[in-house]
Amino acid sequence: MSKQNHNNRQPDLDDCDREAIHLTGSIQPHGFLLIFDRNTLKLEQGSENIYQFLGVGIEKLLGETIQVLIPGEELHRKDYTNTPFPQLIRIKDRQFISHVHRSSGKIIVECEPWSPAPENELIESGHWLASVQAQLNQLETPESIAEFVAGSIQYILDYDRVLVFKFDPDWHAEAVGEKIKPGIRSYQGHHFPASDIPAPARTLLEKKHIRHIPDVNAGPVKILPYLNPATAGPVDILQSELRYPSEIHLEYLRNMNVSSSISFSVIVKGRLWGLVSCTNEKPKFTGFRKRQLCEHVVKACSNTLMSSKEKRDHQQLRHFKQLEKRLIEQLSHNQDIFIGLRGAGPDLLSITESAGAAVILEKRLLTFGVTPEEEHILEIAEWLSENNTEATFQTRELSAYIDNALHYKERACGLLALEISRFNKEYILYFKPEIKEKRIWAGNPEKPVAGEDFRIHPRKSFEKWEEIIRGKSQCWTLNELEMAQILLRDIVALRLKNQNENLEDLNEEYQASAESIRRKNKQLEDFTRIITHNLRSPLVNIQALYAIYKNDSDKAGAGIFLDKIKQASDNMLATIDDLNSILKAGTEGQLQHEIISLSGIIEKELQNMEGAIINTGAEVELQLLAPEVNSHKVYMESIIHNLLSNALKYTFPGRKPEVIIRSWFHKNTFYLSVSDNGSGIDMDKYGHKLFEIYQTFHQNPNSRGVGLYLTRMQIESMGGNIKVDSKPGKGTTFTISLNSSRPVPG
Repeated sequence: MSKQNHNNRQPDLDDCDREAIHLTGSIQPHGFLLIFDRNTLKLEQGSENIYQFLGVGIEKLLGETIQVLIPGEELHRKDYTNTPFPQLIRIKDRQFISHVHRSSGKIIVECEPWSPAPENELIESGHWLASVQAQLNQLETPESIAEFVAGSIQYILDYDRVLVFKFDPDWHAEAVGEKIKPGIRSYQGHHFPASDIPAPARTLLEKKHIRHIPDVNAGPVKILPYLNPATAGPVDILQSELRYPSEIHLEYLRNMNVSSSISFSVIVKGRLWGLVSCTNEKPKFTGFRKRQLCEHVVKACSNTLMSSKEKRDHQQLRHFKQLEKRLIEQLSHNQDIFIGLRGAGPDLLSITESAGAAVILEKRLLTFGVTPEEEHILEIAEWLSENNTEATFQTRELSAYIDNALHYKERACGLLALEISRFNKEYILYFKPEIKEKRIWAGNPEKPVAGEDFRIHPRKSFEKWEEIIRGKSQCWTLNELEMAQILLRDIVALRLKNQNENLEDLNEEYQASAESIRRKNKQLEDFTRIITHNLRSPLVNIQALYAIYKNDSDKAGAGIFLDKIKQASDNMLATIDDLNSILKAGTEGQLQHEIISLSGIIEKELQNMEGAIINTGAEVELQLLAPEVNSHKVYMESIIHNLLSNALKYTFPGRKPEVIIRSWFHKNTFYLSVSDNGSGIDMDKYGHKLFEIYQTFHQNPNSRGVGLYLTRMQIESMGGNIKVDSKPGKGTTFTISLNSSRPVPG
């Protein structure tokens, strides 16, 4: 489709996802439009209805400068944005509310008639809006929020119907809130297919949050000339306030018996959550002041939806973590994990919303809740070992991967799999059953067939149409995915701990030296704690980088994020290799020392915590007067990791985190300090138990009370000491000292 023929083309629903709605070349008649060249500020195009607003035809205004048409106004500046901004202007002694923006190298000015509001009306609107916000703050569910917003918007606009839609992952819309006048048909709870709001329209809704059509049957007002004389093409007016709607959309509204509409986008965390759709059976113009008031209500709705969801998610996650901690404590009391899982406390189902779970470990199977038969569970494990290379796998439609899963979809339609050992086919599996959801559509959601004019038209029927959704389970939530990762990490660590304890028993059976056994098992336990604690940071970093990537709407930085995630995974592999050296040292002899570059270790740990650094905006400063030290590499990495992660974790609310890492030699003693401006610690209250295991001193859900204990043990094992200087609300400085000769320059 060329630019030149768009103004005359016949719209067709079959290609509505590709419709060039930004090149309509016409506007609605309740205002007028002027297009100026951005450099010369001369008028190049305008709507043909200018005469009825200004008393002079467009042909007499073309070529005039913006200064002549709109003298003495702020409008003459050149730093316009791509998003329209409202401004009061005066043209030909008449006052208008204008919407000005930049597009295609042009300045687009749109005007609607304006009359000032009485001062008492403005005061009342402010009080009313404050009351709306206060009432919204008392609501928690999306449905109650949507219902309240629908009533508030109808109070302002007095439209026949106000519907609040929520989009699902497939962009179908569900009416979750409604306010209608008597005699108007209700669509509460009905679903509308994604084709009703095609992709170009959804893209526009994300960019332009208000769309007003006062009269569906008013007809278009042409922009003259249609082709811009400077570019020989139509001007992009996608962001226009007055842009004439798509003919397909107008036909859709007429089929719904709608003569006037206004919609407001509901944006939550930068994404299109839903839409407030207001319709009237008779034409009705809504002035800018009321539209703006409605926009304030919808933005308050967006903020409330976001905060209520975050509150619910946080409460659920905190509850899950408490149960998971109790479960791991329960498992830790038994050498056999299966015995611990069968205990009287929490089980695997406690930390997700799944209906069933299974553990395949050491060629044994244990199930909880509603699960497939054993042969089918083993079939799933076989498929995972042969086809899945990721640590976790999730789907809400297992039969799309395993054909035989159709036979047990009522028990396991959705699968969340956690890999313990792919080689040994050891997994933790969670199952969700098929949902048989009865979905009520406003008319048959399928696209209609072509009419007599051989064009495909919008559907005409919006009568109740029921459908049973099959073949899928409920979605796996972010909380469930995070808890699965935590559970997998802790069970693997616990299993390693149990294996280490078995090694200790084996050594005792062979009656090895008591001192040698104590030293070796101490180092093996240290190895377990490092795995449990230090490998968590790269995993959390990868999750944080992935969350930032998901919230990046245009995904322009995808390559950068993948590189950062690759770097984090490489660091994990390097850490695992180094940890293997500890395991070897624990079975062969004393700890090995070497010349260590502090900047290299710190750089690696900063990469492992890059997600937290990006999220908090933290600044880390290095003052390394002693750039190298002769010490144990893995222990030094672990010490720096724990001190740096604490500095980034326990920040002071509202204060940008600042961390300073210093190193120096004094005589034959090496010193390293990590200082922060974070929450600080009440040393009078907690100083005596600061380095005890499982002791936490802040209300942080990620605190486990292991890091400082591990740090002290490692420092003392190398013959060193650690001191703390901290004040609540001021920050903390940890300083370690080690007996170490100054490295000889190479």
